[in-house]
Amino acid sequence: MRTSFLLPSEDNPLCWFHLQKHFYDLNGSYAIVLRSLWKRFDTRSSIAKLLSRLNGSRAPVVDKIAVKNISLVFPKGEVFGLLGPNGAGKTTTLSMITGEVTPTSGDIHVNGFNMHTQTLSAIETMGSCPQSDTLWDDITMEEHLNLFAILNDLPPSRSQDSIKIFSEGLCITEHMGKKATALSAGTKRKMDEDDNDWQSTNCRA
Repeated sequence: MRTSFLLPSEDNPLCWFHLQKHFYDLNGSYAIVLRSLWKRFDTRSSIAKLLSRLNGSRAPVVDKIAVKNISLVFPKGEVFGLLGPNGAGKTTTLSMITGEVTPTSGDIHVNGFNMHTQTLSAIETMGSCPQSDTLWDDITMEEHLNLFAILNDLPPSRSQDSIKIFSEGLCITEHMGKKATALSAGTKRKMDEDDNDWQSTNCRA
């Protein structure tokens, strides 16, 4: 298995020139390419932001830097993880890759698509399993799976066979008639993975 690696930064002019020259070649060879990715959050309260906008104030904005100048590439077919303490920027980085958070600056390419200019095409090539459970309390597991099939454009002629394969493969057949409120935390996570697996993806987060 190949490993992901850090790309050279602007701090090294020679390496940065090399990266600029070959950046677009990298896009076709790797599942994910991040270049000089930054994310700054405006830490002012909503009221302070509104007053500043109304008054035309030019008071300095107090930014919190969540992601600072990250450049990474991930080869296709690789399983990777981001490790770090709380507040290191792991969730923010993944959220920018999946399109949930807009970067302050930098480039993101997913499976050759630019997340800024080709957002929909990039998103269609990946799946995302959020940290929170994306389940509805008042419907059963079977109803969830039928809904997931519809949302992912699975033809009715194939949906029942696919639901049977997923439920047996995840060992959740006995829970199919239960509502989400009656499920254990582990079973709920399986359901989230199941939702993600309906999609034919090249990249998952």
